[in-house]
Amino acid sequence: GVSCCPPRGYTRLFSKRAARRDAKRYRREGLDDTAATMVGFLRERGMDGASVLEIGGGVGAVQLELLKAGAARTTNLELSPEYEDAAGELAHEQGLEERVERRLGDVVQDRPVAIRGLCSGELMTWQSPVATYLA
Repeated sequence: GVSCCPPRGYTRLFSKRAARRDAKRYRREGLDDTAATMVGFLRERGMDGASVLEIGGGVGAVQLELLKAGAARTTNLELSPEYEDAAGELAHEQGLEERVERRLGDVVQDRPVAIRGLCSGELMTWQSPVATYLA
């Protein structure tokens, strides 16, 4: 199959520049339509005290919104280290950094290593493709 993320070069697609752009857009406009729909769906079902695992969460916009909706904590498994600074800034700006954990890993290539210890959460989101799992 075709992948958006070749083993080498994915940082060109998921770059610091892209992260800054995504963070700026979130600050200005909030979530995009797909993410807003997903967060709305989860908010309706109740997020109080939930633990969230998001795979490929970028700058963490969905995580932050789920924390504001009542989730206790979130973990993001991200492929690109280029998103870490922008994600940390957003979490700090909203006073949520203590409830956010970010890890680097390739869920496809390093599946056992990347997700070890992460699946004890109650909720997992993966926007590409959009998938949400409720335990």
